[in-house]
Amino acid sequence: MITHVSLYKPDPQVQKLIEEDSARFHISPELLQAVILTESKYNPQAVSRTGAVGVMQIMPDTAQWIA
Repeated sequence: MITHVSLYKPDPQVQKLIEEDSARFHISPELLQAVILTESKYNPQAVSRTGAVGVMQIMPDTAQWIA
Protein backbone atom coordinates (compact mmCIF):
# COMPACT_ATOMS: atom_id res chain seq x y z
CA MET A 1 0.00 0.00 0.00
CA ILE A 2 1.29 3.46 -0.85
CA THR A 3 0.73 6.04 1.84
CA HIS A 4 1.54 9.71 2.08
CA VAL A 5 4.38 8.88 4.46
CA SER A 6 5.85 6.29 2.10
CA LEU A 7 6.28 8.91 -0.64
CA TYR A 8 9.12 10.51 1.35
CA LYS A 9 12.53 8.88 1.43
CA PRO A 10 14.34 9.91 4.61
CA ASP A 11 18.08 10.18 4.79
CA PRO A 12 19.52 6.71 5.56
CA GLN A 13 20.85 7.99 8.90
CA VAL A 14 17.39 9.29 9.87
CA GLN A 15 15.79 6.02 8.73
CA LYS A 16 18.22 4.08 10.93
CA LEU A 17 17.29 6.25 13.93
CA ILE A 18 13.58 5.74 13.19
CA GLU A 19 14.07 1.97 13.19
CA GLU A 20 16.18 2.00 16.36
CA ASP A 21 13.87 4.34 18.27
CA SER A 22 10.71 2.55 17.19
CA ALA A 23 12.12 -0.67 18.63
CA ARG A 24 13.52 1.03 21.74
CA PHE A 25 10.28 2.82 22.63
CA HIS A 26 7.87 0.21 21.20
CA ILE A 27 6.42 2.71 18.71
CA SER A 28 5.40 1.98 15.14
CA PRO A 29 8.03 3.26 12.69
CA GLU A 30 5.17 4.55 10.56
CA LEU A 31 3.99 6.68 13.48
CA LEU A 32 7.46 8.18 13.91
CA GLN A 33 7.64 8.85 10.17
CA ALA A 34 4.23 10.54 10.24
CA VAL A 35 5.27 12.77 13.15
CA ILE A 36 8.53 13.69 11.41
CA LEU A 37 6.73 14.43 8.16
CA THR A 38 4.15 16.60 9.92
CA GLU A 39 6.58 18.43 12.17
CA SER A 40 9.53 19.10 9.85
CA LYS A 41 9.16 17.32 6.52
CA TYR A 42 12.41 15.52 7.44
CA ASN A 43 14.36 18.78 7.78
CA PRO A 44 16.97 18.21 10.53
CA GLN A 45 17.67 21.96 10.63
CA ALA A 46 14.03 22.87 11.39
CA VAL A 47 13.51 25.29 14.29
CA SER A 48 10.03 26.43 15.35
CA ARG A 49 9.05 29.88 16.59
CA THR A 50 8.86 28.41 20.09
CA GLY A 51 12.32 26.83 19.95
CA ALA A 52 11.47 23.23 19.10
CA VAL A 53 14.26 21.71 17.02
CA GLY A 54 15.06 18.86 14.66
CA VAL A 55 12.97 16.45 12.66
CA MET A 56 10.67 15.66 15.60
CA GLN A 57 10.46 19.32 16.70
CA ILE A 58 11.26 18.58 20.33
CA MET A 59 11.90 21.33 22.83
CA PRO A 60 15.49 21.25 24.18
CA ASP A 61 14.32 20.74 27.80
CA THR A 62 12.15 17.80 26.73
CA ALA A 63 15.02 16.28 24.75
CA GLN A 64 17.28 16.55 27.78
CA TRP A 65 14.61 14.97 29.99
CA ILE A 66 14.06 11.94 27.72
CA ALA A 67 17.73 11.40 26.86
